[in-house]
Amino acid sequence: MRGEVLILVFTLSVTTVLTQQELDWWQTTTIYQIYPRSYKDSDGNGVGDLRGILERVEHVKESGAGAIWLSPIYLSPMKDFGYDIANQTFIDPLFGTLEDFLALRDSMKELGLKLILDFVPDYSSDQHEWFQKSVKRIDPYTDYYIWHDGKVDNETGERSVPNNWVSAFKGSAWSWNEDRQQYYYHVFTVEQPDLNYRNEFLVEDMKNALHESQKILEDVMRYWLNLGVDGFRVDSIPHLFEDTRFLDEPWTNKTGVQEGDYDSVEHIYTQNLPETYDMVHQFRAVVDEYKAKDGVTRYRFSTNATTWLPVNPNYLELNLEAEIIAETSHFKVYQQLTGLRSTKTIQLGSLNTQVVSEWIFTFS
Repeated sequence: MRGEVLILVFTLSVTTVLTQQELDWWQTTTIYQIYPRSYKDSDGNGVGDLRGILERVEHVKESGAGAIWLSPIYLSPMKDFGYDIANQTFIDPLFGTLEDFLALRDSMKELGLKLILDFVPDYSSDQHEWFQKSVKRIDPYTDYYIWHDGKVDNETGERSVPNNWVSAFKGSAWSWNEDRQQYYYHVFTVEQPDLNYRNEFLVEDMKNALHESQKILEDVMRYWLNLGVDGFRVDSIPHLFEDTRFLDEPWTNKTGVQEGDYDSVEHIYTQNLPETYDMVHQFRAVVDEYKAKDGVTRYRFSTNATTWLPVNPNYLELNLEAEIIAETSHFKVYQQLTGLRSTKTIQLGSLNTQVVSEWIFTFS
């Protein structure tokens, strides 16, 4: 039988560091991502949860990782695996309660593990209170999202989308809202309307914990920082801003790419706009305030018969407990790799990668 082999070729070389600098924890640690739904289920409903993570958090420490990044645990209709958030400061009951979260936080602190949450500033769920109020034009939420009247044919009176901007999930990035009688922009699913970062109230709302009508994205950050999280993994940064002229984006004319595919246009008006850099700086400034205060920089499956995703039948023989005991296993390899993360070569050295062929990837 002919086997297919992926060949990894790597070498470690010591790089001379011209200027020694003290690296922060996020520059030296290994971050272990957990998608809560696929972790341990503590209550037998077939879905992983915060208590399940708490019950198995010690193995993350044993693996050599120094931080856990939790994928979204916020209230969500789950149209996009929890990234369609209906409330950024409320834990979805599917995953447990705030008390469960705090218990996990405390356990991680005792183990010396950092806790990182997903921060999703680019969009919300269409079930979010902000969007519902924006649809009704209730200030200050009226322009929290990107609304447009669209184009109207002078002869037929027919209305169409404002431009050719496309969704990352294919098709127009504009959807019509009957109640407001306008189109709204969504770079992802129709249930994930994009927030308008040119609205000063929204920006302050995402950052500051002040009056509800004045401060909320900072409010979101401060809420979790005040609860003791160590940092955020910020999602979809390139999509924070859109050009206000709403011009058509140029076609790429790529071979094999159809109209409506995300790669069918060059995203010069909807991605990586200059204003994005300042917004990231503003987010970072909030976190730096907390570092200035305390000197710390922040940044078993189920008892049910079935789980929300199917589990391979071999889990009884191939599992973490077996890999810990085995002389050679993926877990042991992971431990070796996390050990390398603590060396100066990895922390301060350079990395070069090259794709040699379909089956050979090299790095040095």
